[in-house]
Amino acid sequence: MAAEPPAKKKCLGVDCDNDAGTLQCPTCLKLGNKDSFFCSQDCFKKSWGTHKSMHKSQSNILHHLLAPKAISPDPATGFYNPFPSFPFAGKLRPVYPLSEHRTVPRSIPHPVWSEDGNPKYSRSLSSRTKFEILDAKGIEAMRKVAKLAREVLDLAAAAAVPGVTTDYIDEIVHKACVERKSYPSPLNYNHFPKSCCTSVNEVICHGIPDKRILLDGDILNIDVTLYHEGYHADLNETYYIGDRAKADPDNVRVVEAARECLDEAIKAVKPGVQIREFGNIIEKHAKIKDCSVIRTYCGHGIGKLFHCPPNVPHYAKNKTPGECKAGMTFTIEPMIALGKYRDITWPDNWTSTTIDGKRTAQFEHTLLVTEDGVEVLTARNENSPGVHWSTELRADQPGYSTLAVSFSGIRPLRAAIFQQVSASFSVFKSLRGAVAGPVSLASHWPSRKPISQVARPGEEKKIAIVASTLQPSFPPHQTRLAVLTASLPANPPKLFFLLLPPPTTNSPILTNNGAHIRVPSV
Repeated sequence: MAAEPPAKKKCLGVDCDNDAGTLQCPTCLKLGNKDSFFCSQDCFKKSWGTHKSMHKSQSNILHHLLAPKAISPDPATGFYNPFPSFPFAGKLRPVYPLSEHRTVPRSIPHPVWSEDGNPKYSRSLSSRTKFEILDAKGIEAMRKVAKLAREVLDLAAAAAVPGVTTDYIDEIVHKACVERKSYPSPLNYNHFPKSCCTSVNEVICHGIPDKRILLDGDILNIDVTLYHEGYHADLNETYYIGDRAKADPDNVRVVEAARECLDEAIKAVKPGVQIREFGNIIEKHAKIKDCSVIRTYCGHGIGKLFHCPPNVPHYAKNKTPGECKAGMTFTIEPMIALGKYRDITWPDNWTSTTIDGKRTAQFEHTLLVTEDGVEVLTARNENSPGVHWSTELRADQPGYSTLAVSFSGIRPLRAAIFQQVSASFSVFKSLRGAVAGPVSLASHWPSRKPISQVARPGEEKKIAIVASTLQPSFPPHQTRLAVLTASLPANPPKLFFLLLPPPTTNSPILTNNGAHIRVPSV
């Protein structure tokens, strides 16, 4: 039975001035807060999106009171694990103490949560289908903050090497934001203690930067959001830490699967497309790569607010209402795992990891829906750190097809990049029977080594081409189709083209749509 509210106590509902009734929030009661009253069930439901943010701070206080006190810092470093009794799913452990709270000069505009941690979103956000449409001024403001956010992420990524701490990366992000007269949106958002999220290995998202040193073989996601002149822009990428990370086939599979899932979803963005469709696209591609899609977290609307409608789930068959309209800005940010899709949260109430401790990767962009498609506001540029390549097939001249592979962010003298060369093309007899329907094409480097280890300028190497079928009945792993032998030029450019001979009865059939190949019986 609920207790009687104090006399003349007001309802905690957002924008509600009614007197409170006897209804109390059950979560608050579990956390020991007995003063959380609402006037009605309807008011409680409408306010839930905002009210639930209070539970994090309440839970933090409760954990502080109940947490084990027998924490012994390393005598040499003073570092310690603040949650020694927690059943971690993987090998990663937090390394405390955290650095001091970073501050932002008052001359830079602050979001509403900078003081007390409460976003104070209005009740109007309870409508999941009421999306903000930006005018020309708002669109230009989003372009500006998105460009700044990309600059900050690239600076942080350039420092992500073995031997540095995630706290050092957070320091870089914070200083870069301040230099750009911007506030790092995560700082104190629902009491998040740092200026960016750094998620290592099995951490799905919301990793808190701490004193742990990045190791050769780690993968690291850096999530950056800036608040500048009244607008937010959000993006993240996952990076290979050291050569060991690039040489690990599981690392490559999950990182590139996450990258490709985002790319595939972005291709579908245009006016009239249902928001729920992006989840179908993402999960379909993740399954091709034998990966799973995390369901707990989703993309979101963004603009004047850090998080707002629409919610953008990344899994298939979701029921999210609404469709894309020109002028909308939102994020797509699929989180892809090697193992199970379920997650657990550390006692810091932020760090989310896979339930089985297997690795996960994520990529995110802030997108603007245009009249005829989409503009990636936080797009990479040619100087953005991290290996990023894509392929496409097209028929540019009769009888020949051109395989174009674009590289960005790679040091030219270390990359296996070709200029225009002719190549022999032969098909392995490893496929069994015909493969119906399209298959997607991708490059596969020998022995799964990083690009820098494949070949040096002037050397001749065999580069394998692989394809992954889209058919559920076909094995989800990649199957090698052909080998290209080419000579690398002395000064390889950042874009190469391979002229392929006309297809024969024993070779893949190249379509003219620039997207897929079709494989006959072999």
